[in-house]
Amino acid sequence: MKNIKNLINSLNEKGILIWEKGGKIAYKSPVGAMNEELKNEILNNRDELVEYLKEKSRIKRMKIINNDALVEITPLSNREENFVAIKENIKNEVEKFELEYVDLINDSNLSKWVENANDVSLRDMFKTFYNGGIFRDNKYYSLDDIIDMLEIDSDYEHFIAKWLKVLVERKIILENDEGYKFIDYSYIEKINEDYWKNFAKIEETINYGQDFFDYMNKCSRSLLDILQKKIKTVDILFPEGAENSAIGLYSDNKGSRLFNKLVGNVVHKYIQTHEKKSIKILEIGAGIGGTTRYIMDKIKNEKFEYYYTDISYYFLNKAMEKYGTQNVHYKIYDINDSIYKQGFGDEKFDVILCANMLHNSKNGYEVLRNINHILNDKGIFVIIDETTEPEFLLTSIELNDALSSFYDDRAKNNGVFFTYEQWETMFKTCKANIWVDFPQKDSDLALTGQRLFIGNFSESYCIDSEIVKDVIDDDCIDKIVIVDNIDKEDSMDTVSIKNHEEVNKKTLLQMIKIWEEILQSDNIKSTDSFFDVGGDSLVITQLITKIWNVYPKTKQLKWKEFSEIIFKHPILKDLALFIDNFNNSEIQNKIEEVDNMIELSKCNNPRRIYILFHDGTGELNVYNNFIRALNEKEGNVSIYGFRIDNIRKFNNKSFYRDLANEYSDSILSKFNENEIVLVGHCVGGLLALETGNILSKKDINISEVILISSFLNEGKILFGNNILKKYLDSDFLMGIIFREVIGDRQSDNHIYWSDIENAVKYMEINGFNSIENSIRETQYINKNLYNMLMDYEGGNLIPPQYAKQFDIFKKHFLAASEYEPSPYEGVLKFVHGNLRTDNFFMEGEGLFNDAENLWKKLVTTNIIYYTIDADHFTVMDKENCNKIIENLLQKMR
Repeated sequence: MKNIKNLINSLNEKGILIWEKGGKIAYKSPVGAMNEELKNEILNNRDELVEYLKEKSRIKRMKIINNDALVEITPLSNREENFVAIKENIKNEVEKFELEYVDLINDSNLSKWVENANDVSLRDMFKTFYNGGIFRDNKYYSLDDIIDMLEIDSDYEHFIAKWLKVLVERKIILENDEGYKFIDYSYIEKINEDYWKNFAKIEETINYGQDFFDYMNKCSRSLLDILQKKIKTVDILFPEGAENSAIGLYSDNKGSRLFNKLVGNVVHKYIQTHEKKSIKILEIGAGIGGTTRYIMDKIKNEKFEYYYTDISYYFLNKAMEKYGTQNVHYKIYDINDSIYKQGFGDEKFDVILCANMLHNSKNGYEVLRNINHILNDKGIFVIIDETTEPEFLLTSIELNDALSSFYDDRAKNNGVFFTYEQWETMFKTCKANIWVDFPQKDSDLALTGQRLFIGNFSESYCIDSEIVKDVIDDDCIDKIVIVDNIDKEDSMDTVSIKNHEEVNKKTLLQMIKIWEEILQSDNIKSTDSFFDVGGDSLVITQLITKIWNVYPKTKQLKWKEFSEIIFKHPILKDLALFIDNFNNSEIQNKIEEVDNMIELSKCNNPRRIYILFHDGTGELNVYNNFIRALNEKEGNVSIYGFRIDNIRKFNNKSFYRDLANEYSDSILSKFNENEIVLVGHCVGGLLALETGNILSKKDINISEVILISSFLNEGKILFGNNILKKYLDSDFLMGIIFREVIGDRQSDNHIYWSDIENAVKYMEINGFNSIENSIRETQYINKNLYNMLMDYEGGNLIPPQYAKQFDIFKKHFLAASEYEPSPYEGVLKFVHGNLRTDNFFMEGEGLFNDAENLWKKLVTTNIIYYTIDADHFTVMDKENCNKIIENLLQKMR
């Protein structure tokens, strides 16, 4: 190349111009400049000159931006003979796979599963409308009426239109100029059936994919909340940042396993067939790596460079943990943004993979053209995607991104996925040659809607970057980017933001370090906004985990609460300031955690140690006001707390004593000379009492035990009648109480104890096997209770992100119904709220009770009983916590 360039420069210096014409060299020369020696030199280098000049002539336009060259060129035809071996080997690999896995590809259970999945989704769609008061009477509803009545978020309005279209096609509702009207009245019976239970049996038999089933079911229980954006699908798919559900959804089901395994085989065969020593692979939108792991497993002994890309650092960080950095690169890549802006314009790849992500594009044509521009002339693309829109996707996976506003063929039919015909049109327009179209259209696997396309392009945009540099004649060019239209490309603006006020330098530097690690950057500034430098709702989960590890005190913040704080304080220095304030001067930055004990507030020489016991959710948030009041009014104290997130090993009957034994051991190992006060709200009071009983027999100074609104099962203890158990066995009734505990009150329906009693009596008289069935039967006389049941079945009582806490909560309450306290000989103080708690219907005589005479009869007659104007929850409000500290702790010592 250098010799050719020198030859051309030598000719140009003599005024001789040369160019390629029809495979020959043409020239124009001043008189006498071209001699025999030069002619012989041109002749001896003719082939190289022809190739060089051909390539140079392809350059149509150039534009220099920030020392980068944008080059628009004329594509070359990709000759079919260049691909013969690669094409035939890949096709043979697919045919071999089809023979080997013919039984799985044509498994009739696949079509049975799809049929039932579509059925439950149809019922869920109609049930969402029906429970929202739509189609309950013989009248027409317009699309706008339905959206307004259901309070649908604008991002999901197009989903309502799609659902209605499906219900019309299935002749469940009628559409005309007046709107939509219900016509298939038999469908009301269908939505009242336990259809998810039937589908669960089919899943258990067929085993299509338990994680896929679970995700569909979780979405089913929260459909209206998702459409109203009260619940984010990302919180269902990645609960608290965990990826297990997503991995199962996208890779551990029968369909995905087949497609991913075949892709791994194809990429491996390509590497073996290609003459290059090392193959360069780009995976666009790799996500949780469902396809990646199959490819990596096949090619681990080959030479390759793998570019793992996604739109979120969350996935890049997760992938880096799995695959390291030896021959894998991790990059942010957004298919809807310029390849030049993202640093891919000057890259060329041998294999470009798009697995279940190309439908995320705003314009599929532009994405295919971009793929062509960064694909080597002997490279292949591998695309897995949906080609149909089955009903079960409309109530699950399609909800994930609320995709809309397309400006390709999908804009015509309001689709998210391209139809098969639309794929064909795109491939033809973009001059793509399809070698593999898998599976066969008459196979059972085809009913899932997914297809695999493998091929290349008829035109190549590859050009030698040295030739472009020769044309530009500038040695300072950083990048040469091939684009299809220079005018569509924009330069990247680098904005320099000046630092403003400083927070604690140590905290600031630590936060910068955390951000740089999870955002894969070495240029984070204190004034950067988390969401402007690559952060998103998934990366937040990794940020929270990192902060928890460095500042353990922040574990007091529940996941949802901490996420909201980051959204409120996205600027790095503001978040660092919040951390500083949270870890104020009276509280150490580093908090010891012994078993489940965390240090909440500490001074060097405390006169008293307060130990708080978790509530029924396993957390300590209920004590936030109490901790502040203690620090303000008592002073010179240290505060510790027990929290728990794993209770499976404990049985109900000995639950509180077993936990108290563990907590006592932790206290004895840490404190032996200090005066100790044990405090517990709700079931935390039972733990405080049991722990106090154990420690009172040890050589340790227990000053007093304080119980705040702690209940006992009066009926079981006094009369041997545990009537509470039949109510506690109902997840629905427990869900009503749990909703109050977490403060997530999403229904205005007030429930009275008499409502529950009537439903139970009706259940016992008519032989129903559950309270829920009894409530359905009495819906017309028990409307509030029935409406709340509909809330529960629609997923509106228990948000998915609280599922684990709900299990912990149920365990605490079931154990509390079995618990009987032992007499206590030390100082015992009790705070009683004299107001009845809304929707806490298991509170009262013969049920859960905290009456003074009950506690005195069972535990000690010397109990100090303090009454306050509050209910079970408001007793822990700021004002009431101040009263408790002033009147119960300080005055009564």
